[in-house]
Amino acid sequence: MTTGGATDGDTWLVVALCTSQTVVGVCVLARAHVRAFWARCSGTVSGLFHREIHDLLSILSPQSSGAHRTRSRKTRVDSFARDDDENAMKRKRSLSKESGFGGSGGNSISKRDRDREERVHFDNLVGEVFSKQKELLHSNVIKHTVIAEREFVTAYRASLRNSTFTSHVRSEQNFVRNNDDASLRVPPKGTPERAMYTIKAVTLLNVLWHSKPVAHAVKDACGLAFLAGAAASAVWYAHIASGASRTLVPIRPHTASKLIVVVEKSLAEVLVGYRFFPAFLLLGLLTYIVERWRDFLTNCHTVQARLHDIGVAVGAAIVDPSSLRVRKKLYTLYRYMNVAHAKTYASVCAALPQSSQACIAYRLLTDEEVNILEAVENKSRDVVITWIGAVIEDLIRSNDVRELSIHSMLVPELRGICARHMDLFTRNMPNVWFATCHVIVNYLVILQTLYLSVQLDPAQVIESGETSDHREVLFTYVFCNWVFSFMLASTYWVASSMVEVLATPFGYGDDAYNADALLASTDRMLFASLRAKFNLDAADEGARRRNARRRWWRATMEYKGEKHLARSFDHDDGDGKSALSSLDKNGDIGFFDVVKQL
Repeated sequence: MTTGGATDGDTWLVVALCTSQTVVGVCVLARAHVRAFWARCSGTVSGLFHREIHDLLSILSPQSSGAHRTRSRKTRVDSFARDDDENAMKRKRSLSKESGFGGSGGNSISKRDRDREERVHFDNLVGEVFSKQKELLHSNVIKHTVIAEREFVTAYRASLRNSTFTSHVRSEQNFVRNNDDASLRVPPKGTPERAMYTIKAVTLLNVLWHSKPVAHAVKDACGLAFLAGAAASAVWYAHIASGASRTLVPIRPHTASKLIVVVEKSLAEVLVGYRFFPAFLLLGLLTYIVERWRDFLTNCHTVQARLHDIGVAVGAAIVDPSSLRVRKKLYTLYRYMNVAHAKTYASVCAALPQSSQACIAYRLLTDEEVNILEAVENKSRDVVITWIGAVIEDLIRSNDVRELSIHSMLVPELRGICARHMDLFTRNMPNVWFATCHVIVNYLVILQTLYLSVQLDPAQVIESGETSDHREVLFTYVFCNWVFSFMLASTYWVASSMVEVLATPFGYGDDAYNADALLASTDRMLFASLRAKFNLDAADEGARRRNARRRWWRATMEYKGEKHLARSFDHDDGDGKSALSSLDKNGDIGFFDVVKQL
């Protein structure tokens, strides 16, 4: 039996294609709702199944079931009481250890801190694998090959899950040591702030796919492509059923076929003037969000610069760096500056201490300081910055720092730039702008997908003899709709997903900005700059003594005509011991004993 130019096989084929593609397309587009519905149904079925089993056991043995319920209820009560007692004891022990009260509390803290201080270096804490990743990330020369770029991007992703800043514990005992002390432990180096640019197409596609919003956009485009294939199958059947396959020009065109031709012409006219505005609106939105993303990075570097300025200014202005009292004050300043920096990025970096109480474990704050900050937790960063200014003011008033060497606006500028970091999250685009752009772009995608589905020319559906080739036209037409609809939808939807990706510069992703790298770099820089003048005078005195010996030796050798010995002093170890020892072997000493004593 035939319908116009279509056979029963064509009818069933189109029904199967339309149904299957529609179901797949709807499931892909509504996958979140389908997943939630499936989880809800699974939970309901599982609950009913367990309830039926429980009721069946109750019917079979009611006495044992009642005894079992009594025992289980008693067990739960006992376990709750035991858990409460254990938690209370844990809290009591932790409070006694942290506060230092009790007989063994102080010893436990010191042992724990010593154990943690022994793991200062980052590589020993995070393991050999991440140390190799750090070595790869710090490499200045990276070959732009597919393998090299993939290894680098993979290493950068792994670095976002680790924290250099929280990998070591600060201590006043370590901070006040001289720079030439062999037991001095410097804060570890951090990882790069951002991943390098990649140029290989395979790596770039991998970067896109690992971005969740982009992956969601690609899946949505696949779902829409299946719906377009279903519509294309229906269009093909409408033309076949109208008798369009019998001749190049339909003699008795079916109403559906005529309507499809009219819709195709109407869509062509609409899209001529509609394509520009959504593309222009999307381009403006992407330009804004990229500039905002870059503004975050600029602000991060400015925050870092303000902290570095304070460290250099205070470290260079110390009057007596050998004083232990001054070094302890510098350590307090070092702690406060790290806390202010960490609190700035705590909301965007989960590895950082999320509260003032959590800073105690890293010796960034004391218990008394935490008690003050917990009263104003939402303004704790501003309080810590005020403490930074108070420490600097105390150094100036006690004549430990030259007053005119430190600019009075360094601390207020630090507060302002840290506050700007939080304000940038509020200074986002209007919701109406993004919603309008999203709706208009979706309109364009739907119209263009529909236009692709109805573009089949009835005159091109050919049938010759008993063996028809119009099914080949069907399969080719459906396949073309899959490919072109996917490319069209993914072009606009992937571009729209960039808004979600770049709206959070510190999120996990290949273009995420590693805030921990800033913290680790600043931690290391403050440690070095605030301690820059420790035993610097002794080093200068030693250099002056070596230069005096060098000049004395050169003048003496030139006076005696031993120019080769005068030149040998320049290539010596700096104190002329080897040159003097060679002269001693020749028995020519006496006058040069004075040189040895210098």
